[in-house]
Amino acid sequence: MSASSWLRRVPVSCRRFMGPAVLAGLSFMFPTAGNAAPVPDGPRRVLILHSFGQHFQPFADVATIFRTELAAHSAEPIDFVDVSLEGARLGDGIDDRPVGDYVRALAAQHPIDMVVAVGSPAFRFCLGYHDKYFPGVPVLGAGIDRRHMDGVDLGSHTTAVCVDIDLVQLLDGVLQVLPATRHVGVVIGNSPIEAYWAAELQRAWKPYGDRIDFDWYDGLTLTQIRERVAALPEHSAVVFTLLDVDGAGVPYEHNRALDAVHESSSAPVFGMFAPELGKGVVGGRLVDVQGVGEQSATTARRILDGESPDAIPPLTVPTLAPAYDWRELKRWGIDAALLPPGSDVRFRAPTALERYRGQVLLVAALVLIQALVIVLYATNRLRLKAARARLAASERSAQELRRELTHAGRVSLLGQFTASLAHELGQPLGAVLRNAEAAEIFLEGDAPDLDEVKDILRDVRLDGQRAGDVITRMRSLYGRHDVDVQPLAWVDVVSAVQAIVRHEARVRRIDIQVDTPPDLPAILGDRIHLQQVLLNLVANAMDAIDAAGADERLVTVRARATGDGFVECSVSDSGVGIDADQAVGIFEPFVTTKEKGMGMGLPISRAIVEVLGGRLWAESPPDRGATFCFTVPVCAREEQHA
Repeated sequence: MSASSWLRRVPVSCRRFMGPAVLAGLSFMFPTAGNAAPVPDGPRRVLILHSFGQHFQPFADVATIFRTELAAHSAEPIDFVDVSLEGARLGDGIDDRPVGDYVRALAAQHPIDMVVAVGSPAFRFCLGYHDKYFPGVPVLGAGIDRRHMDGVDLGSHTTAVCVDIDLVQLLDGVLQVLPATRHVGVVIGNSPIEAYWAAELQRAWKPYGDRIDFDWYDGLTLTQIRERVAALPEHSAVVFTLLDVDGAGVPYEHNRALDAVHESSSAPVFGMFAPELGKGVVGGRLVDVQGVGEQSATTARRILDGESPDAIPPLTVPTLAPAYDWRELKRWGIDAALLPPGSDVRFRAPTALERYRGQVLLVAALVLIQALVIVLYATNRLRLKAARARLAASERSAQELRRELTHAGRVSLLGQFTASLAHELGQPLGAVLRNAEAAEIFLEGDAPDLDEVKDILRDVRLDGQRAGDVITRMRSLYGRHDVDVQPLAWVDVVSAVQAIVRHEARVRRIDIQVDTPPDLPAILGDRIHLQQVLLNLVANAMDAIDAAGADERLVTVRARATGDGFVECSVSDSGVGIDADQAVGIFEPFVTTKEKGMGMGLPISRAIVEVLGGRLWAESPPDRGATFCFTVPVCAREEQHA
């Protein structure tokens, strides 16, 4: 418990006799500086000496802002100690020197780096007892009334941040916005500090006595004050100054008292301090409490950083520019034209248009868009019908062109593998010829072996079927063919292509390796078109190997399930690879790296794969060659059974 809090619990009649007892107790609890053990270095310690207690407004706000700003912007931790004087608030000859002894005892335990006196009484106490209670410690006055600085010798250890409280300006501000005012109720408490300000107000407003009837509420309870402000005559105003203790000695928190007066008042309420704006006062040129706290923290940082107080001249924080509460102006019908030029009107309630600006703009935009849509719909209906007809014709033409290009690609590939086709047909036809010659030899004998002849004829029939299968397979690949999606076994597609290119690969001395997992699922696609895609990629791989002239001549065809409903097929070669410039447009029509190429093989292949629901892309492995990959969807189980 602080000394100020402890003293408040003691009856006023006993306090004046407690000085020796407090001194004795403090001497016992806190040894003197000479006997105290040294304390290790720690946070900077700042003593905040309050004039009227820690909760007396507006000085409590000044102290709070100062403490927050200094701690937030200090490079090292700050330890704050709050101590309150009692004499300025309680009067009756209270001697505050025991508080000074308490501070000196604290300093003996942990040195104080700075004293911040909040309010004029604490500041005067520091000036009078500086050398006795905290010699050599810099002192900063915070929120000091500028009038109290006249003729004051600050010495080398003291500076101040002052506040300009212009009482005449306060009343002039009321009369400017309420020029017809004839009666002013002055709300002020009954403590010694409030009695001081009541006297100052009466002195400052004395020249207005012939124009205004002042009603002073310093001797009334809060309940009586509420009754008086509720029954004010016409053309009245209320000036709320300080109400810390009412006429019955009951203490009140500043904002709570202001709320009570504002709730009961039948006339506009004006205040003195900026934090009151928005809490019931009309406004005016208010004291900048925030600025006083912030400027005091800035000055304190300079002193803690080593700057001497006498090198920092006292400064005065001016009152703020006129600011008003829009809600109070509307409540009391105050004309905004009477406000001082450049006034800041706050808490303005938005108009219906401002409040719902987004919704209004949205509705207007929707109406406009709807009107435009109606007009465009009426004018574009015929255009849409004609466009649909042209689009259908274009789609038919494009489909026919795709079929022709696909067919052209197959014809081109089959032309390249004519030798392979001849080789495939040569084997069964040669076997037929040899079996026929053997049959003739057996039949020319005296006793032909008919069983042997039957076996020979069966071989002839099988070889003929083999040749027919080759011709049928080539005819289906050669002819025009629409997409016929059905379940397929990948190994059948690969085997068909492998049979076509086997002879050509042998002539070119290229090894074709097929890697197909035994558990590869069935795929969903068109057999002929997939054979065309794979045949095109294998042919490109073989051409790339010839162009590279490498010793290792290998084409690898792999397939694997990706796990997301697709089978990925790849064709890798040991050729020259793909340059970065070539990879950009390699799938565009008429782009080719071959001397006699058309540049249509890869675009056609990509179109086929995309129609089947997959995709085709190229990769360039870091070690050698190129790899072309494409995906086809996996066939569902029910489709496999079907």
